Amino acid sequence: MTQRPTQEATSLERRTSPTQKRARERIERILEATEHLLANTQIEGITTARDAARDAARPSAPPPAPPAAAPAAADAEERTQPMGLAADRPGAAPGVNWFDYVQRCASVKGMVSCCVFDRASGQPLAHAGGRPPAEVMQALGERLLSTAGDVGAIMGTGTEVTDATISFSTHHLLLRALPRHAGVVLYAVLDAPTGNLTVAKAQLQRLDPP
Repeated sequence: MTQRPTQEATSLERRTSPTQKRARERIERILEATEHLLANTQIEGITTARDAARDAARPSAPPPAPPAAAPAAADAEERTQPMGLAADRPGAAPGVNWFDYVQRCASVKGMVSCCVFDRASGQPLAHAGGRPPAEVMQALGERLLSTAGDVGAIMGTGTEVTDATISFSTHHLLLRALPRHAGVVLYAVLDAPTGNLTVAKAQLQRLDPP
């Protein structure tokens, strides 16, 4: 009479253990790749409110002439400039200025880089700050959300991730699904020694676009 529950528990453990192991391995690989990227990427400085205001006031660069395009592109690689939302980009929510939104997020103390992306189209909508660039942040953010959803499915807690935080010794990674914009996610990288994780999360929550 007492052996049946034990046998059922053992059977359940055998069924779920391989899936849990694969999910854990996926998370570990993503975290190792992210930590390696942050450790080996030279960041010139941490974005602050002063930096954001200075970048916004900086006049737009003239279109590069064909012979001089290479040096300008090389200089641009050193630091990713704020990227606005293209009017014809898929997933653009009407009435939302994503460029302005990421600029306000970049003013949070300790912010290194922030990106807002659309999960349905797989495209970054806007980006501000330093590296990683928008495309890398979108790809890593999507992989983290997908893996977290798989873990939620295994645990029976659901696959919809509304908020996730991963902390390293040097950086915090913040993922936040914007509540009034289905499928749109903010991915932020915060400098751990400079920023305060709790304060930053509260400030980002208050900055949610309407």
